[in-house]
Amino acid sequence: MSYSYLFYSTPKIDGNRPLPDMNNCVPLGSVEQIKAQLIGLFPNLVWKQSLLLSHNDETWFGHGARCGDGVPEFRVSPENDGKVRTIGAAYISRDEVLRIITSLKIAAFDPQKGKILESPDTD
Repeated sequence: MSYSYLFYSTPKIDGNRPLPDMNNCVPLGSVEQIKAQLIGLFPNLVWKQSLLLSHNDETWFGHGARCGDGVPEFRVSPENDGKVRTIGAAYISRDEVLRIITSLKIAAFDPQKGKILESPDTD
């Protein structure tokens, strides 16, 4: 089964990671850095910029080259400072989520269950 997840990083408070909030999310990197990291995990990932360029939308969407090829879909948007603080993902399996949080050392919020997943070695 696949779900939607929100990947992020926040400082832990009393040993616990809080839910993602734009006021507490740590920058994960630039759009180009995030795209490169995800391509390293999913080599068949293709990136396209949002068509809302008239609104200065710098959102990028990552997906498989062909529909149904088993590659998750990603959404990456920089904040005003050019840094990405969250990564949206859809059509992604739990195993793929675990691969991302382990490789990138970030957390994932599962809104369907209201739970946070994180790698044991995540700060």
